[in-house]
Amino acid sequence: MPGKHAERQIGLPRYSFVVAAATLLVILVAWVAVRMVGPDERRTPILVVPSTSPTAPAGQPPPG
Repeated sequence: MPGKHAERQIGLPRYSFVVAAATLLVILVAWVAVRMVGPDERRTPILVVPSTSPTAPAGQPPPG
C-alpha cells in the first residue's frame, strides 16, 4: 500500500518567494554598504557667496 503523502517538488510560488526575498536582501545589503562609504554630508564644502552691498572696513563708519 503506497503512503498517503506523495513526493512533491518545490512549487513555483514558493521558489519565487525565496528568489524575491534573496534579491531584496542583496539590495538592502548593497544599500547599507553604499551609505557606509558614501560622502559624508558634514564634510561637503559649503558655498559662500559674497554679498554685493558695499561694506566698510572695521572701525570706520558706513558710507552714506
